[in-house]
Amino acid sequence: MPKVLKLLTNRDIKLLATQPGRHSVGGVKGLMLQVKDYGGVFSCSWLLRRQGADSFTCTIGSYPILSVDQARQKAMELLAIHGDANLVEVKKAERARRIEAKRNAERHEPTISDLISKWLDWKELRGEWKDSIQARYKAEQRIQRHIIPNGGNLIVSQATAEDISELFKPIWLELPATADILLNLMKNFFVWATTVEKARSSNLINPAEWQYLKPLLPSKKLRRKEEHYPFLEKDQLPSFFAALHKREGVSPRCTEFAILTCVRSSNARLARWEQIDFDKRLWIIDEEEMKVSSNGQHIVPLSDQAMRILEKQHELRNVDDAGFVFPSSRRFRAPLGNTALNTVIKDLHNIEVLAGREGWIDRRQSEKKGKPVIAVQHAISRATFESWAHSIHAPERPIQLILHHDIDPRLGSAYDREESIEDKRKLLQKWADFCFSEIYE
Repeated sequence: MPKVLKLLTNRDIKLLATQPGRHSVGGVKGLMLQVKDYGGVFSCSWLLRRQGADSFTCTIGSYPILSVDQARQKAMELLAIHGDANLVEVKKAERARRIEAKRNAERHEPTISDLISKWLDWKELRGEWKDSIQARYKAEQRIQRHIIPNGGNLIVSQATAEDISELFKPIWLELPATADILLNLMKNFFVWATTVEKARSSNLINPAEWQYLKPLLPSKKLRRKEEHYPFLEKDQLPSFFAALHKREGVSPRCTEFAILTCVRSSNARLARWEQIDFDKRLWIIDEEEMKVSSNGQHIVPLSDQAMRILEKQHELRNVDDAGFVFPSSRRFRAPLGNTALNTVIKDLHNIEVLAGREGWIDRRQSEKKGKPVIAVQHAISRATFESWAHSIHAPERPIQLILHHDIDPRLGSAYDREESIEDKRKLLQKWADFCFSEIYE
């Protein structure tokens, strides 16, 4: 009859913990407590031992971290899981897997989420944003909203055109403008990831390149048509300018200046004194700062009214303006924010409505939607100007040059020299006189 080992209790184990040697504890065959004496300091560990052809002895924990009951439980679980396997070899294999997993983690191939902020930092350090704070914020918000949720875990080195097309399908037809902006951002991201970060092989195609995505996305003809920016009819403009001219502050003056020069918000808000030639009455904007840089630098002749705004701003400038013609009063050494000009127009609109008048609305869009649609600076500066210029039968060439539209891409800015500048100057002065016509009455 086989010998039955006494089932030792925690009290028994506590007494054995100062007696060097190996002590069977019962309950699980081969489970024992090993006690070692290091000069009066005792170290105790739990051993699981099997004898026979596949004999082994392995450590499964230490005492008192594991109680005798916990040691028995762990020993039974190991035997149940691994059966007759050599537990020493099992532990070696597990250790090898942990080492390999650690090595794989160290070799982790970056995902879009891993690299997107690094790419945005790189662009900001290079000064690639026309308005670094606002432009980066808007790009980051679009990426976080439309790319990261479903594409953040895409491994950059393995991303395909099929992967990118799946990210764009939800917005391709419904949000075409956002999709186009994002597609350009992602194309540039993969160029950087390949050439600068070296996270993608140069032998691979750019998965965000349009030629590879075109067959995978719905036709652009199916996209929802974009509505034009809301503008003012030409008959609304003199009264609007009269109301605008009464407002004090940097934002109203910048709004006036943007409309008088027919430029986009970013060009007016980021205007710097170094761009202004007071003697020649010119504002020269580098091509890199224009929306369509391929059309070359933009030379803007300044009307009498635009010059008065600049002269007044120059009188008020201080050392903290960082060279901006229209500095922010809220942010140190920064230009006006990107919503500043439209906020002025909304405020003026609300005053009109409270007075029982129509307000500064796009009449056509308001009628179509059945609610007031407030005009925006971009459309007043450009659509209202173009509508007015056509109404007086102005020549098409200076109109398009003033709007910095493409006249001949082979020439870049070479076509915009003295003769054209004077044609633009005459038309912009007529425009300024029309804008101020109610003020001069």
